[in-house]
Amino acid sequence: MSSPPLHRPPSPLLRHLGRGLLLLALGLGFVSATQAEEVRRVEQSYFAGDAERVKVRLTFGSLEVIGTTDRDAQVELIIDCRREDLDKCRRRAERIRLQPRISRGTLHLNLKNTPRGQAQGLGATMKVRIPRHLGLEIDVSGGDVSVHGMTSHLEIDTGGGDIEATFPQDQVEYVKIDVGFGSADLWTKDGNRIEGSGFPKSITWRGTGTARVEVDLGGGEAEIRLQ
Repeated sequence: MSSPPLHRPPSPLLRHLGRGLLLLALGLGFVSATQAEEVRRVEQSYFAGDAERVKVRLTFGSLEVIGTTDRDAQVELIIDCRREDLDKCRRRAERIRLQPRISRGTLHLNLKNTPRGQAQGLGATMKVRIPRHLGLEIDVSGGDVSVHGMTSHLEIDTGGGDIEATFPQDQVEYVKIDVGFGSADLWTKDGNRIEGSGFPKSITWRGTGTARVEVDLGGGEAEIRLQ
C-alpha cells in the first residue's frame, strides 16, 4: 500500500523571505577567528516500524538524507565549534539531544535544546539514512539540504541555504519549486534544464508517477535532478 501524500498549508512568501534575509545577514556578519572543530558526535539507529513517512526538523545546521533498502533509520549528528572556547562549546553541545518518536504513522526526528543559529558558536551536520520508500518531510530553519535515493513523496521547507536533490523521474507526479530570492533549476532525465521564473522563482513540472516533490526555499539555490 503506497504512502498517502504529505499535506501542509502553503507557507507565506513573506515568512520565507524574512527568514532567508535574516540568515544571510547573520552569515555575512559572522566572522570566526578559528576553524570549525568537532566537539561532539552522536550515532543512533531507530526502528521505523509501521511508519509511512519521516519528518525531520532542524533549527540549525545542515542536513543530508540518503534513501536505503534497510528497515531502520540511522542518524549521525556532528556538532562543531567555531569559537576559541572549546570547553564552553562542548558543554553546550552536550545539552543537545536527538528526540525520535513515532506518531500517527510518522517517524519524527528532531533535535532538542538547540541554540539559535550560530549565536553560541555551534554548527551541526545531521546525516540521516532511512528506508527509501517512505515519504519524507524536511523543515529546516536555515542550512543546506541534500536528498538522494528516496522514491516517495518529498517535501523540503527551509528559510535559507542550498537545496540539492535527485529523484527517479518515472516516480514523479509533479515537481513544484518556489524560491523567494536566489535560483531554481530542474534537470530532467534527458538533460533538459528548466529555470525558475517570476517572483518568487517558480517551477512546476508534471510527470506520470505518483510521488510529489515540493520545495519551498526562502533564499538560496534549489536544484532538483530527475534520473
